[in-house]
Amino acid sequence: MESPRALLFKAAHHLCINLGRHDKLVLEWLQDRSQQAAHNSVPSAEQQAAQRQLLMRLVAHLESMPARRRDVFLLFRVYGYSRDEIAQRLSITPSAVAKHVVRATVDCAVIFSEVRQAWLEDAA
Repeated sequence: MESPRALLFKAAHHLCINLGRHDKLVLEWLQDRSQQAAHNSVPSAEQQAAQRQLLMRLVAHLESMPARRRDVFLLFRVYGYSRDEIAQRLSITPSAVAKHVVRATVDCAVIFSEVRQAWLEDAA
C-alpha cells in the first residue's frame, strides 16, 4: 500500500456511489409502490355500490336511534370527544355516555353483520 490516504479517498468515493445507487433504487421502489397503491385503491363500481348501500343503511339506522344515543355516538366516534367532555356537554354522567356508546356500537355491529351476511349470500 503506497498511499493510505489515496486508498481512504477511493473507498469513500465508492461508498458515495453505492449510497447514491441505493437511494435511487429506494426512490424508484417507493414510486412504484405508490402507483400500485393508487391503482389498487380505486374501488370497482360494484364495491362502490355496496359501500353506498351500507352507508345508506347506517344513516337510516342512526336516524332511527333515540336522539340521545345518536348524539352521544356521533360526538364520541365521529368528532372524537372524550366521555367526560360528552357528559359535561349533554349534562349526563360519564357512565351514561359509556352505556349509550356501547348500545350504539352494538346496533351498528348488527347492521354490519346483516350486510356482510347479505353480501356472502349474494356471492354464493
